[in-house]
Amino acid sequence: MMVCAADIGVMQVISDTRSATQVTLQSATSSIPSPILWEPNFQIVQEIDTQSRVFQLKLPLQVYVSLEDGIWINSAPSLNIHSYGADRGEALRSFCEDFNVLYDEIADAPDESLTRDAIEIKRAFHAIVESVVSKKWA
Repeated sequence: MMVCAADIGVMQVISDTRSATQVTLQSATSSIPSPILWEPNFQIVQEIDTQSRVFQLKLPLQVYVSLEDGIWINSAPSLNIHSYGADRGEALRSFCEDFNVLYDEIADAPDESLTRDAIEIKRAFHAIVESVVSKKWA
């Protein structure tokens, strides 16, 4: 089950309501639907799948969604990620890539090289991410 995927452009919303019910997304690469909460925020509960690797999560990651001046925004304040897109899919792809890049920059960096805020983000990554699996390219 995945929430973000490299091929998210073909990911489709199966059901979508603005109440506190589940929204089920299904990727073209996975026949298993992945539940997220739409309220207008959601939780990534299992994994974040990017082009280069998959982040297995041990804790859900709360993502807040907003629409401002026609731009979709996905924010995870605990990681200081704020990603933008012209539509929900683009904002989600941007969020996944921002997660990937920020993880590279902060998660394994020595504390001495980080600001106090960056150390807090590093701790949040360590609390959320169970494992990181690189994808093998054929």
